[in-house]
Amino acid sequence: MPVLSFVVSMLAYMLFLILFLEFTREKQNFYKWFFIVALLSFPLWFLNLHSWFRWAKTISVLIPTCFVSFVRIANDGNHEDTMESLRKKWPLWILYGVLMLNIAEATMNDFEMGNVFNALSGVILCITIPLPTKHWRIGKNDGKNAFAELLADLPLAWCLLYVTWNAAFVYSENTTFFASSMCILLAPEIWMFLKKRTDLWLMGRVYTLAIHILIRSCYDIFTPVMDSTLWFDPQVLKWWGIGNLILHSMYLIYWFFAYRNKDYKLKYSQESYSY
Repeated sequence: MPVLSFVVSMLAYMLFLILFLEFTREKQNFYKWFFIVALLSFPLWFLNLHSWFRWAKTISVLIPTCFVSFVRIANDGNHEDTMESLRKKWPLWILYGVLMLNIAEATMNDFEMGNVFNALSGVILCITIPLPTKHWRIGKNDGKNAFAELLADLPLAWCLLYVTWNAAFVYSENTTFFASSMCILLAPEIWMFLKKRTDLWLMGRVYTLAIHILIRSCYDIFTPVMDSTLWFDPQVLKWWGIGNLILHSMYLIYWFFAYRNKDYKLKYSQESYSY
């Protein structure tokens, strides 16, 4: 396939994804009804989903994305008398579990395919996800907007490690869709840098993954213009996995000592206060 086909189609798709993120960020009626209608497309899934992983991925992405949309609606400042339960902390724990499930599904698949190095990187990602207690929230009406964004203070290093881990997984699991999958991994990164807000990465990842999964579940529009099957090289996969494990291990060590140091300072301040 000509290089120009990849360049044009990937740039066009990323532009579409970034515009899609802007709509799902600002237009409540759009992100509410779009994903409800999307779930009604499930009869088409039987024609395009051919493995347990694809079914699990589709269900575990689209249904939680609908849930995210309703949590945002409940927190937009216009529904004070309704949906009170969705304004509490438990929905964020659900979303935390969904993110971990998303990583765990791919990690299990990596282990099944023999990609042990990359699979161990996925385990490290699960361990180091910041907890929702302090780091996750729904944006409130600050007088400037009432978009009720899903915000998560995920370290930039963690987000970048997620991208390289997930890219290596897709490269192994289905190289045919590697080029299109790179678009949905890069679009949230570009979007958050354009906004100068790393706390938007998670919301960007949620919505770009959802629209990509929906498209793939209904019809394959990517293979004719972005078929990257010939990109596969076992040696590239092997060394990519090793490189990922090295980087993730370094981050795990940093995370452990940073967490331990923070816990020690908190304990020390409490003891000092008691005196």
